[in-house]
Amino acid sequence: MIQDHNVPTSSYAIMLFHKQATSARVRFLLSPRNSICFAAEIPRLASLMDEEEILDKASTVEHHPGMLVRALEREMGLARNDIELVTDFRVRLDIPGQILPVYLAFFKNIDPPFAEAQAIAARFIPITEARGLPPVELQLLQRAYQYIMG
Repeated sequence: MIQDHNVPTSSYAIMLFHKQATSARVRFLLSPRNSICFAAEIPRLASLMDEEEILDKASTVEHHPGMLVRALEREMGLARNDIELVTDFRVRLDIPGQILPVYLAFFKNIDPPFAEAQAIAARFIPITEARGLPPVELQLLQRAYQYIMG
């Protein structure tokens, strides 16, 4: 299981994907606990926030996910900078007691690192295999997919 190495486990979440350069096929990394989010568990009561809610409730201090990206690379046995943060994508979830930012990052390799994902009990899935995820995670996937393909 991925260890978040000195990263607060409830301050944010991160989704990871791979987009094939030639076919544009997109796969998301599903965590060992069958979530598309790493670093934080998404409670059932979570809901996606709209921009107006964010302006009303948002805190000005947020943790940067760079430490988690580097920790994921180490845990998976990848080279430094094999995962890149998408700097202009972030959504927020309203969960009981806090606002949870959700970031997006991608694998830069030509092919997804299948063996490395399997070594940490994670796996890559196309969006069509996400049907069984909780509704809020499906909404996150939809937002991410729209961004990736946009």
